[in-house]
Amino acid sequence: MKNSMLCCIMVCLMFPMVNGSCQNDTKSVRNNEVTVAPSLVKFATQMGFKYEQTLEKAKKGDLNAIKEMMEFHGTTDGTDALNHAQTCLELIPVATDDRIGLACQNLKPKLKVLLLERFTLAQGRTKNTELQKPLKDWAPGTWSVLNNLPFECASCEAAKKMAKEYTKNADGTLTKIDPQASGQDAAPTTDQNMDGMKPAAGGRGTTAPAATNTTTAPAAKKEGGNQ
Repeated sequence: MKNSMLCCIMVCLMFPMVNGSCQNDTKSVRNNEVTVAPSLVKFATQMGFKYEQTLEKAKKGDLNAIKEMMEFHGTTDGTDALNHAQTCLELIPVATDDRIGLACQNLKPKLKVLLLERFTLAQGRTKNTELQKPLKDWAPGTWSVLNNLPFECASCEAAKKMAKEYTKNADGTLTKIDPQASGQDAAPTTDQNMDGMKPAAGGRGTTAPAATNTTTAPAAKKEGGNQ
């Protein structure tokens, strides 16, 4: 009786340890909606690739880091390849479709084909249901680039528009460009340039100063007094 109870106690004590060990082998660390398998990080370290550091840069939209992440697919195989594909798939909405598309433009044709295949496999692994939809629907830029189709970068067009409307200061801040600053209707900024004119309400054009009399009426005479 004592022996059976002792065995039960030993099993109960050992079970959490075994369970915890299994979890360490299979768990994934979710960081900013990007799944990273510890075994993949270990493999990358052995290959001399700074996986986590590169991923952090890629999540911020760094084009070189994104390209390095995609090129690492040529090094991975088996389970590591699937884990890396899931990480890269979940990276797309974080780094944005435009940035991923821009970084993938100069990838080798064979690598683009490989990415399409692995992204499809990764869609069956990710827990993000939005990413399980066709890649063309939620990442049209990336899908176009990987299929060697014309790539329309929405954020690039927005950046061009912003460059026309804003100017970057020395301290890194942005100042909106006044479209009238170089036009004829621009309001003068100094008294000399005003030449006696005052800015009109709203800063458009000028208005003439209020009219003043250049002559004065003679003083009225007082009765019985001297002029």
